[in-house]
Amino acid sequence: MQSKASTVAAYLKELPDDRRKVLTALCTLCRKHLAGFDERMAYGMPCYQRDDQYVAVCSQKNYVSVYGLRKQVDETGVKLEGARFGKSCMNFTKPALIDMKLIEQLLVAKRKAE
Repeated sequence: MQSKASTVAAYLKELPDDRRKVLTALCTLCRKHLAGFDERMAYGMPCYQRDDQYVAVCSQKNYVSVYGLRKQVDETGVKLEGARFGKSCMNFTKPALIDMKLIEQLLVAKRKAE
């Protein structure tokens, strides 16, 4: 779902309750671990960016996507149950099963990789 919201807060507000809970948690983790990254809306989704490094999260019709952490998954060997992988993203068809502790590990690895 590509949003026309101009802020992350507005984006989160327009989501259904179950998706809002998960996306809010993902955005909170990004804010916590990606110090120095700018929070903004890009391509209709919340994005955290500094220079050419980014992480973005999005509620799609059939899944929740996390962009920009694929390299960290490959490098750390983290196993994300229920995730399908695209070229630069991870898609979760059951958002409630997203392991926030593992996402947090990937965000820490992203911050350290700079």
